[in-house]
Amino acid sequence: MEGYLAASPTGLQAALQGRQIAQDAGVKLATTLSDVSMINFCREGLDAIIGQGLDYLFCNEEEAQVWCGSKDLQAICQQFSQLARTVCLTRGPQGCIVLEGNQQTTVPAASVKALDTNGAGDMFAGAFMYAATSGHSHAQAAWLANQAAGHVVSQYGNRLTPEVMGSIKTRFAQHVAG
Repeated sequence: MEGYLAASPTGLQAALQGRQIAQDAGVKLATTLSDVSMINFCREGLDAIIGQGLDYLFCNEEEAQVWCGSKDLQAICQQFSQLARTVCLTRGPQGCIVLEGNQQTTVPAASVKALDTNGAGDMFAGAFMYAATSGHSHAQAAWLANQAAGHVVSQYGNRLTPEVMGSIKTRFAQHVAG
């Protein structure tokens, strides 16, 4: 589910209905916090979407700081680990932290020159979910997500060419093979 759905009554209702359908069917739930403005203006709706917890929650460090009202990374990690079984906290050039219960795994970022961050969070979440649902560990999924998001921020526009996606896929296979 996309956190932006909390911005309108009909979007929120659709998200909550979808959440219930997924829960009834035993389907895992994932959402993003979407944007700092969503936290500032639509917190109640985001709380409703999160409900009693999710399987996956994606956010960036600034969103996490606003959500928690703190810049203390450990306090943020503690609070966020209560919201989902797996939390991905992206930190730009510092990579990401994957939280799973009391365990924290830091995964380094791709080394790129950022030009435009538009779409990076969506790319991260999509790549992570692709790898996680394809049987890869969450650390491996975060590695792939960092690579894909790194390519997005190194260009203007948020779409990757088939050639770039193929290159990322090849590097991911090499990374997984060790």
